[in-house]
Amino acid sequence: MQADYERELLGFTGRERNYAVELTYVEEICFDIKISKIPCLPHYFIGMFHYRGAILPVARLEEQSKDEQKRQVLLVFSCNGYRLGVVIPGDPYVISFEELKRIEHPEQPEFEGIWKVQEILRAGRGLTFLLDVEKTVEAMVIYK
Repeated sequence: MQADYERELLGFTGRERNYAVELTYVEEICFDIKISKIPCLPHYFIGMFHYRGAILPVARLEEQSKDEQKRQVLLVFSCNGYRLGVVIPGDPYVISFEELKRIEHPEQPEFEGIWKVQEILRAGRGLTFLLDVEKTVEAMVIYK
């Protein structure tokens, strides 16, 4: 793992929380994409996306009402040999780890679904929940 002062995070603002992921997991950011709906998927998956000749499952970070839907922004994560698309609310931004302060001994927040939080950080935009991409992707894998 890199030293904290060298790490950069990709942040995005949700309806109720700010989120971040380590840039090392982000393969690409895609805008205005078409997601194909697939029936009988777990509730956190919203469909599939055709990405560079492969079909990727797409999950949502948060529920969005139809009134709130802006343009679709999709992060393509690559982790432990798996690829996953995640629709995020709003446009992403880069956060330097130098701008953040760790929150010591926080209560573990209750997240719906399978999203795992690695740590909670304080930044200029308020609290930011750093998602643990490895544990989240591992929780989503049904067959190995």
